[in-house]
Amino acid sequence: MRQGFKVVRFWNTEVNENLEGGVKAMQMALKEQRGTRPPALAHLHAGEG
Repeated sequence: MRQGFKVVRFWNTEVNENLEGGVKAMQMALKEQRGTRPPALAHLHAGEG
């Protein structure tokens, strides 16, 4: 079941050595998600999530 989350992982050294590249990768991941609706939260009960 898809929950509407995407994980983008980076090694610390990648961020330290190429911050701009990491930012671009995050921007690309966000652009891929545009136009998709976030999952409905109606199924959560009080106190969950």
